[in-house]
Amino acid sequence: FSNDWKKIRAELSPSLWLSFLLVAGFALWSLAMAVVVVPDDWDAWAIWGAKAKVLALGLGSLRDVTFFGQPDYPLLWPAAWAFSGWCSGGWEEQWAKAWGPLCMVLCAGQLAAAIRRQTQRKDFSWLGAAMFVSVPAVPLIASWAYAEAPLWLMTVCSFGRLLRWRDSGERTDLLLAGIFAAGAAHTKNEGAAFAVLALIWLILNRKRTLMKDVCAFFAPVLLLYLPWMVWVKVSLGLGSHATAGLRLDGEHFCHAASRLPEALRLAAKTWGDIRQWSVVLVPLLAAGAWLAVRARRATRLDVALPLGMLMIYFLINVFHYADLGWQMGSSWNRLTAQALPLLCLAVISALSRRIEE
Repeated sequence: FSNDWKKIRAELSPSLWLSFLLVAGFALWSLAMAVVVVPDDWDAWAIWGAKAKVLALGLGSLRDVTFFGQPDYPLLWPAAWAFSGWCSGGWEEQWAKAWGPLCMVLCAGQLAAAIRRQTQRKDFSWLGAAMFVSVPAVPLIASWAYAEAPLWLMTVCSFGRLLRWRDSGERTDLLLAGIFAAGAAHTKNEGAAFAVLALIWLILNRKRTLMKDVCAFFAPVLLLYLPWMVWVKVSLGLGSHATAGLRLDGEHFCHAASRLPEALRLAAKTWGDIRQWSVVLVPLLAAGAWLAVRARRATRLDVALPLGMLMIYFLINVFHYADLGWQMGSSWNRLTAQALPLLCLAVISALSRRIEE
């Protein structure tokens, strides 16, 4: 054991130790905020907690979960709360919130694993994980009891498998990527947008067995997510508050155009806030934009996926009818954080390859 430990220590460079310490430190900070600090956010107690209690009881119709806010939202997040509450034999909402930091740590680990598969380098892999969790907005959002952290985990697992499929050609990777994409769609409605963008990414990679590859990826998404969509949208006739203003007609285009300059200003103001994003986000976005123009085709596609997510989120906010200051102020940091781990994965992998070359 002593010799094995010495070998492990020899392989761990100071930069790796620093990355591990950053991940562990920010994880503990997020956990402390989740289980000690009592937030006054409406979503945690009046929506997700209420849905989780209905699920934990196991009585009545599943339709009961739609009696609370955001009735069309999928149920992976409140189901995790319900499961932990059921296992504990009681209900402890503060500890149920600890799922957020836990999913954040798992996401960081999967991000490191995905970068290492792309780069074959430990230092770059854990650098990416440390960059992600060290952004102050990330552990803070993970502690809020929102569904962001499990969404990060599902999208990173799915995108990582897609990248592995491109290198290996194994259809099993596509199948797993589809399952994780379905998990993302069952976590938040934004996960469905990710699944569609991932499908476009797959098609644009243009392999010879395109139809078989598309079926291998998208069949699990349809099989696992379509029943929920049919029940919510067709059977119950529920709509989404987030996309309420997304109408492609002249009136809505004029409405969006009038809000565009202010939306760009508010987005830039949020991104420029060093208290939320430290010094990580702006260089990462700049590197992503540069790679989207100058890198080889495969890298451009990788970077286009998280940037495409940000573009879709931005347009939804611009088309929305709610006050723009409130809309951007309440959502843009969370939406940016959804694309951040995928941007870390694409940018760091690409920069590592260019350094090796």
